[in-house]
Amino acid sequence: MWSNGSVFAWIPGQGGHHLFDLDFVSIRRWERVENGWRRLSKETGLYLDRETGRVLDAWHNPFIERKVEVMHIFNAPFVRDHLATDEGGTWAVEYWEYGNSVLLYRSVLVSRAPDLSPTDYPLHAQAATYDFGEFYSNLVERRDVDDILRTSIPVMTANSRVGQWLPWMEMGQRQGWQINQLRGKKLDRIEDLPRGTLEYLERNAPEMLAAPEDAGEENVNSWQRFKEQLDRERTAEAPR
Repeated sequence: MWSNGSVFAWIPGQGGHHLFDLDFVSIRRWERVENGWRRLSKETGLYLDRETGRVLDAWHNPFIERKVEVMHIFNAPFVRDHLATDEGGTWAVEYWEYGNSVLLYRSVLVSRAPDLSPTDYPLHAQAATYDFGEFYSNLVERRDVDDILRTSIPVMTANSRVGQWLPWMEMGQRQGWQINQLRGKKLDRIEDLPRGTLEYLERNAPEMLAAPEDAGEENVNSWQRFKEQLDRERTAEAPR
């Protein structure tokens, strides 16, 4: 699955700002498990310069007037079980039909303890809770869904995310929201990725170009990976 779109900042009283763009790649393998399926995937998100489309190594943050190092998204593995239950199912989606088109949609609203607290990470954490919403839409054709001989069907996607500042942006506790707006589709082969994205991954993270063989280690999100890296740097810099 590949999607592309824009990342915005929305600040009360100031409105919206186009920060950079995003290429997102999810490569998945499905396994049959008891009462359902297990999705084993790797997720890559590359932040792109909004003018040139090139993958960013650093980004000038206009709100703090300095350059910050960019940390891309590398979630591997990212595993979820989709199971049937007496109540219907876990990770179920709703759908809407119009003619031969079927729109599958799902909304996820989360408020939980943060991976980085503003007390310990005042430059990188926005609030004492981690709040975000993700909104997924997948468009398929009913005749493809009904074809029992198919193991894969074409799909177009439109996904949005409203959340807090990325920790590497160094926004501290500034008010506002980050908004991601992406659209994409399922690709037939890895070579159909945009050339810049494919070449970057082949050069810097070739392991992200294949789905996991098994569940492996526990899921770790990009906030947790940032915290691990920052903690290592702090330990290395600490006086003996």
